[in-house]
Amino acid sequence: MDKFGFPLSPQPLMNDAKDPLTWSRLVKIKILMQISLISWFSLFTSQVISPALWPLSRALHVPLVEAGYVVGSFVLLLGVAPFIWNPLSHSYGRRPIYLIGLVGSLATSICCGLSRRYFMLIILRALNGLFAGAAIGLGTVVCCDIFYAHQRGLYLGIYTVMHMSGGQLAPLVGGFIYKRVNWHWCFFMPAIAFGALLVSFALTVPETLYSRSVESLRQPQMSEYQRERLMKKRRESRKIKFSNFSRQFKMLRYPSVLIPAISYSVASGYGNMVFVMSSAIIFHRVYHFHTWQIGLLLGVPLTIGSFIGEFGAGGFSDWVIRRRAVGRGGKRIAEDRLYAMIPGVTLLPVGLMVEAYSIHNRTHWVGPGLGIAIASAGLQVVTTVTYAYTADCYSRQVGEIGSILNFGRQIFCFCVGFYAIPFAWRFGLQTAWITFAIVEILCFLPIIPLIMKGAEWRELFLPPDWNLDL
Repeated sequence: MDKFGFPLSPQPLMNDAKDPLTWSRLVKIKILMQISLISWFSLFTSQVISPALWPLSRALHVPLVEAGYVVGSFVLLLGVAPFIWNPLSHSYGRRPIYLIGLVGSLATSICCGLSRRYFMLIILRALNGLFAGAAIGLGTVVCCDIFYAHQRGLYLGIYTVMHMSGGQLAPLVGGFIYKRVNWHWCFFMPAIAFGALLVSFALTVPETLYSRSVESLRQPQMSEYQRERLMKKRRESRKIKFSNFSRQFKMLRYPSVLIPAISYSVASGYGNMVFVMSSAIIFHRVYHFHTWQIGLLLGVPLTIGSFIGEFGAGGFSDWVIRRRAVGRGGKRIAEDRLYAMIPGVTLLPVGLMVEAYSIHNRTHWVGPGLGIAIASAGLQVVTTVTYAYTADCYSRQVGEIGSILNFGRQIFCFCVGFYAIPFAWRFGLQTAWITFAIVEILCFLPIIPLIMKGAEWRELFLPPDWNLDL
C-alpha cells in the first residue's frame, strides 16, 4: 500500500534487490537528476545557436531562413531517433543506450564546432540530433522504471520541466556565448558538458530495465529450474526483431494516445518553437536588440514560465486523480488527470495573443516577454499531464508512447520553422499568432470527450501484447 492507503502500482518484488521500485528514494532521485541533466543538455544543444542565426548566416554565406535549418535538422532527427533507440533499450538495457548517446553527442558537438561549411554543418547537426535523441526518448521510460504510478505526476513533472528548460535557457546562454567568444563555442560548450555527464553517468547510474512477470509475482519461492526457465523466456522476449522498430505506431490506434499526442504536438509548436524561430528576427527588427539581448528576452520568460507552470502540473495532477479516486472508493481512473490540463490549455493561447498584441502595437519589450512566459507556463502544464496520463493508461508501453509524443512534437516543431515566419510576414504577426492560438484550442477539444469516455474506449481495444513482463 502507498501512504494514502491505495495498492501500489506496479507491484514491486520486495525479495529482489534488482527491482528498481525497491531502491531507496535517494538512489531514485540521483538517477532522476542524471537523466534530467542529460535531457536538459540534449535540448540545450538544439537551441543554443538560435540567437546567433544572423551572424551564422553571414559566416556561412547563406540566407537567414537557410541558417535556421541548422536548428531544424537537429530537431528533425531528434524526433526520429527514439524510434531507433527505444526498441534497442528494451533488449540491451537503458544504460548502454544512454552511454552510446552521450559518446555520440560529445563527438558530433565537437565536429559541429569545427565545421566551416554549411552543408557539412547540416549533416553533423542531424547526427547530433540522432544521438541526443537517445536521452530524449528514454527519460520518461526510466522514470516509469523507478517510480510508482501514484508518484509519476510529481517526478515526471520534475523531469519534463528540466527537459523543457534546456531548450528554453539555451537562447539566453547562446547569446552570451556568441557575445563573449564566437558561434563555434555554441557547439563546444555542450560538448564539454556531454563529456562530464558521460563520466558521471558511467560511474553512478545502474541499469533500470527490469523484467517483472506475472509468474514471478505469483511464485516468489520458485525452484532454480523454474527461475532458469523464466529467465530464458524473458531473454527470448527481449530479442530484437524488425517489428520492434515499427510497433510504436501501433499505439496510435488507441484514442488515449492519439488524441493527447496531437494536442501536445500542436501545443509544443505554438507554445515554444514559434518563439524560438521568430524571436531573432522580430526582436532585432522591432526593438533593435543585439544577439545577447534576444537570448535574454527569449530564455528568461520561457524558463520562468515553465517552472511556474510545473507548480500547477505534476503534483497537482497527482492530487486531482487521488481526490477523485477517494470519491469512488479508491478506484483510480487515468482520465481524471486530464482535468489538470485545462489551465495549461487556457494559458497557452493567451500568451500567444499577448505577444502578438505587444509586437503589433510596439509596446515595451516587457509585453512580449510576458506573453512568452504565459504561453510557456501553459505548455509545461500540457506536457507534464500528457506524459503522466499516457503512462497511467499504458505503463508497460511508455517507451513506445514516449517515441510517439517526441516524434509528433519534433516533426510539428520542424514544420513550424518553415511556415510561421513567412505566414507572419504576409498576413501580419498579430493575425498569424491569433490563428495559431485558435488552432491550439481546436486541437484540445477532442480531449473533452476523452475525459468523459476514455476509460470506456480503452475497454473496446485489445491491449498491446508486448512488454508484458515490465
